[in-house]
This record gives sequence, C-alpha cells and structure tokens, in this order.
Amino acid sequence: MRTYRLAVLLMGLVLAALASSQAKLDNAAILKMKAAGLEDRIIVAAIESTPGEYDTSADGLIALKAGGASEAVLAAILRQAGRASSTAPQKAPAAASGAYPDELGVYYVKEGQYVVVEPEIMSLRSTSLLKMTLTYGVKPVKYNGWIVGQHSKTVVGSGTTQFVLKVPEGVAPTEYTALLLKMKGDRREVELARARFSFRAGTEHSAVPFRYEKLDKGIYRISFDNLRAGEYALMPPGAEISKNVSSIGKVYSFGVIE
Repeated sequence: MRTYRLAVLLMGLVLAALASSQAKLDNAAILKMKAAGLEDRIIVAAIESTPGEYDTSADGLIALKAGGASEAVLAAILRQAGRASSTAPQKAPAAASGAYPDELGVYYVKEGQYVVVEPEIMSLRSTSLLKMTLTYGVKPVKYNGWIVGQHSKTVVGSGTTQFVLKVPEGVAPTEYTALLLKMKGDRREVELARARFSFRAGTEHSAVPFRYEKLDKGIYRISFDNLRAGEYALMPPGAEISKNVSSIGKVYSFGVIE
C-alpha cells in the first residue's frame, strides 16, 4: 500500500511538473520520463490522463523505441492518438456530400460517416539464428511482423470492402501494402523478411491486391474484392524493415467477417 501511494504521489508530481512546462505531452516528454527512470505503468497513466500531441509516424515511433519506450508505452500513445483523432471533427458525411476527412489517416464508411481506423504498432521478431546454423543455412532466419492481440478493433464485412485514405502530398496509394495476417496465440503475425546468406525484405507471400480511385486531392478510395474472413493490415509507406530494429512502426489493422 505504501509503495502504491508513493507511485501515485510520484505520478502527481510528474504531471504537475509537465503541466507547468507545457500544456500537452509529446514524444520528447515521454523520453524525458523514461530517462528519469519512471516505471512504464506511471508513464502509461500519464499518457492516458494528460492531453498529448504525438508523432506516431514510423520515424517517430522508432525514435521512441530507440529511446527506451516499451511496447506498453507505445501502445498507450497510439491509443491516445486514436482517441484524439476519433473525437476530432473528422466524422464527416459520406462522399455523396463531397465532404472528406480533415486529418491524415485511414477510414471506413459506417452509417454514412467516415470512421477512423485506429493504428497499431507492428513489432519485429526473428526465428532462431541457431536453427539456420545447425541446418547449414537450409532453414533461413525469418523476420516476422507482429501485433498484440488476436483481433483488430475495426471489423468489416466480406464482399467488396472499401476504405478511404487521406495521404500527405506526394504520397500515392500504391505505396501502401495490404497484408494478410496469421493469428498465432496472443498475436497477429506476418512474414516481412528472411535471411539466409543475405538479408531480403519482401511481403509477396502475404500481400493482398486492391484497387484504388482518386476522389479528391490527397483522397483515395481503395477496394478489396471478396476478402476471406481473417485479419488484415494496411502498412503505410515509410515503414522500416530491418534486422537492426525491433519495430517497423504503425499499421492500420482490420478484421473481416463473413
């Protein structure tokens, strides 16, 4: 009980100090708390109870990971960023009225409104290097992307499944990659790269084709035909697949039901 009270007091002091120096949390504030030695549960509580403006791009998340932020902290940041996006005025009438979402991201249409597809972190794990060594390179090391949890919060029907992308200037929808995920235990997983005598990144084994059409400047509709039931993810451009990092950044996941 005493330890819990001390933790609560410490969190209160941290939040008070942050409030005096800035109105909202950001990536730099998270790294400061981590450098000060605060426990993950304290940092997560601060994220969930304090407004924030976070850089959740692939580079932003990788920088946080490199600075010591755990998966729990990164997940809390993405949840908070998703809530902020969903409460912002971005649920606009569907395309029939010509109004499109204001914020960059991925959306699906539900009951005539655009609904945010919340991003999730895809981390990187590899199979055993020892196995490749013992088989003299016959069995390669595989690098798999994985997402916590068996199912996405976003669920859509099969048939023709459509999403709307609002992308930055200079980005094309063809730079996005759609992936079929495999459910394994408490996670969703997909092979992203493998190494035998050299390192090779590629998603051709799990890539899912889609069609796209331009609706407006920076606005595209992408369509999938006859997706089977399962878990999927849209990987935005800029994700870094490397044997030297443990996270490739954010993806937009969705589940398909019959």
